[in-house]
Amino acid sequence: MKSTLYSFGDLELVFVLVDQGGSYIAVNKETPDDMVSRIQSAFDSLVADGVPDKIVEKYLDECKDQK
Repeated sequence: MKSTLYSFGDLELVFVLVDQGGSYIAVNKETPDDMVSRIQSAFDSLVADGVPDKIVEKYLDECKDQK
């Protein structure tokens, strides 16, 4: 939003995705299984440490501050 002519105050909330599922990753179907396992393991560690939730909270706080 910082690189556009719009501000968060110009937006209208129409749907909230928070708490509608979880965190996911996607890889190309040709990605080798060992690489998928390594990516999944690293992602599981991030989720266990609460990193995705922290990112969402930071983003939501920034949105609130810009209204």
